Formats: sequence, structure tokens, C-alpha cells
Amino acid sequence: MVQELGLAQPAHLSTNGLNIARVEALLAAGEAKRARLMAMALAGQHSGSGELQLLLSFACLGVPGASEDAVRHARGALALAGQPGGPSEAKAQLALGAALDASTAPGAGLPNKEAQRAQQEALRALEAAVALAPDDPAALYSLGLMQAEAGQLQPALQHARPALPWALAALVLSAQRRGALAADAAVAGLEAPGRHAALLQRVLGRILLHQGDVEAGLAAVAAALAMLQGRGAAASPAEGGPGTQAASQGNKGAEAGAAARAWCELGGAYLGAGRPDDACFCLCGARAADAWSPPVHALGAQLAAAAGDLPAARAGLEAALAMDAAYTPAAVALGRLLRQPGAAQDLTLAAAHLAGALRVRPDSAMAWSELGHVRLAQQRVEDAESSAVGGAWLLSGHRAWVACLVAVPVAVWWMLFLVLYPRAWREYVSSLPADQLEGREV
Repeated sequence: MVQELGLAQPAHLSTNGLNIARVEALLAAGEAKRARLMAMALAGQHSGSGELQLLLSFACLGVPGASEDAVRHARGALALAGQPGGPSEAKAQLALGAALDASTAPGAGLPNKEAQRAQQEALRALEAAVALAPDDPAALYSLGLMQAEAGQLQPALQHARPALPWALAALVLSAQRRGALAADAAVAGLEAPGRHAALLQRVLGRILLHQGDVEAGLAAVAAALAMLQGRGAAASPAEGGPGTQAASQGNKGAEAGAAARAWCELGGAYLGAGRPDDACFCLCGARAADAWSPPVHALGAQLAAAAGDLPAARAGLEAALAMDAAYTPAAVALGRLLRQPGAAQDLTLAAAHLAGALRVRPDSAMAWSELGHVRLAQQRVEDAESSAVGGAWLLSGHRAWVACLVAVPVAVWWMLFLVLYPRAWREYVSSLPADQLEGREV
């Protein structure tokens, strides 16, 4: 990500070029927390560095709960933009727009009015970034994505066209439940020349799997994995100084992480298709690419659960959460595992994991659905109903409707019973002959 943003090493920090490159490499590899710590240490030595302020802003974006710090550092970078050794104004505006957008997420806790003001300022910042750098794909894509989330589909596609046109079109159409058109958009993108073939293959695979075309979906995900592996094998060995070598290592780490995620996606698809042997092969490939990533442990837990080894499944999911407490799929899977009847059932802990997942991803229909099941098992019908309805609204046709269809009739039945039973009893008693009322309490 950082390399695509075109961050350059500031001239006045040439002696610390290796450290700057390490921060960028950590960001590129997805190690936002470590990148933030290293950048903070460097910023303490060079407090007037706008480039470090920019790096800190992007690093904070990858740390849950650090959106306010991201905004603060982005404003600092913007104040130093254009000065010797400082970032370009376009990059600073991009960082500010991304940070403000992150601060308006549902879990950030901003009041509605403040969130609206932040969104408006974020749009202005991204528009300024695009005006300053009209060919910058990161600025174009960020603006297009924010407009798409706001429902402004035409300007979203217009701004994203130079960056990720077909991928964004496929994602927007998929979100509109227009699966066939989304798949066509992904296929059209693959036929056009571009740098994003692997991403398009993964998008196409997910769309096809969601539509029930398992074989075609598996083939698309496998093709994406082959592209990622080929790209990693074609990478030339690092040359140049230590800063270049560190950046190259960061790129290799990012490629390995992407390959591991693709292996895990393919393994999960195979497991869902009832092919556990192929899923095990994918798990081996994921471990070879990046053994210490949460998706790899989560896939191992899925395989263990499918084999009936629930303790191993629980241990794998807990290991994934230990690596990344904000990894929502592992939290949801652990909540599902702990709500199952049996010796390992722990409804309280299951509810805690699912609530934690919803704090990170309040838009997760699966988490709402599983929480509804847990509340039903706890005989908390009203809470189950609200959880199920929330999940059903988020993802129409999902399993959340199952909990909704169970919880809502039960709640309605109890309401009718409490309201109508006393009236029916009084009407029944009043209809009895007087001689039958002796000894009855009305």
C-alpha cells in the first residue's frame, strides 16, 4: 500500500533511510502496529518530519481505535506539505481523507453530527487530492470507494475507472445483489490489460461461489492463487542499498501474505464443497507461504472442526485471535463453536466473542445471526429477536433469517398469550351456568 502511494524517503533523513524503509516495509506487509511503534520512535527524534507524520497516519489506519491519531498525524503532515523533506500536498490530502473516513466508521463512536461533518471533510480532502494528482490511482480509488459507500455510484465509477474500474464495478454490482452482471464485469476486467488480474480473479471466485457455481468459483480462486505465486516467483532479487533491500523484503512479505490469504480462501471453498482433502492441501500451501497469519490458523480450525476435533478447532481459533484480536472471522467462528451443545458449550463466552466481533465489524450479518442463536439458547427471546432482525437487514437471505423466523414467532406467541389469556378466561367463566361457578375463583 505504501509503495503504491509513492512515499519517498526525505532527504534530511538520509542517515535513517534504512529505518524509514523498514517502516514502509512493515506497512506494506500489513504490520501496522509494529510500523506505528517504529515510526513513533523515529518521530521522537525528528519531530518536524512531515514524511514521518504521513507514515504515522497510514500506520494508525491499520490499528483499531487509532483513527483519531490518524487524523491528527494527517493534519500535521498537511501542515508541513510542500516544505523541504515534507510530503506532497496530494499525499497529505489523501491521508487526511482516509483518516477522516475511518473515524466515521460505526465502531468509532462519533456522534451523528460530528460523523457527518467528518465525512464531508473527508470527501473534500479526497477531491483535493484527486485535483492535485489526477493520475494517482490511490486517490482516485479512495474517492470512488467513499462515493460508492455513500450510494453515489455514477461518480464512484467515474473516479475509480483509472484505478480499479472492473473490480469496483463488480463489487458494486455484487452489493446490489446483481450477481450475473457482477461476474460479467469481473470477466470483462480480466480480458482488459491491467495490474489487477489476481484481485479480479478473487472477486470473480467469491461471486461465483455465492451464486452456487462451486466448480467455476474454485477455478477462479485457484487462478488468482496461481497469479500470486507467479508474481512472487518472478520478483527479482533485491539489489542496491540497505533501504532498497528492506523495501524489497517488505514487498516479499506482502506477496507471501496475499498468497496465504488466497490459499485460505481456496481451502475454505473446498471445505464448503465437501472436499476436505483438497482443503488440507491448501492449508499446507498457506502454511508454507505465511505460517504465522490469523487466516491460516482459522482454516486449520475449520478443518479440525469438520473432523470432529473440537478442542483443536478451539485452540486454532484462539491462536488466530491472539495474533489479531480484531480478526472478525475467527471471533465469529469461535462464538459458533462455543454455542454448540456439548461438553464444550459456553454460551457466556460465545456471546462475549460475538459482541467483540460486532464492535470491530458492526455490519457483520454472520455475527448478528450467531448472536441471535446464542440469545435463543440463553432463553433471551427479545435479545435474540433484535439480533436476528439486525442480521437479516444486513444480509437478506442469510442464515440470520433462520434465527429471525424462530425468535419472532416465539416472542409474538408470548405477547398474545399474556394479552389474550386473561380476557379469554374471563369470557369462558362468564359463560358458565351459575351452578358451575360455585367454588371457582374469578
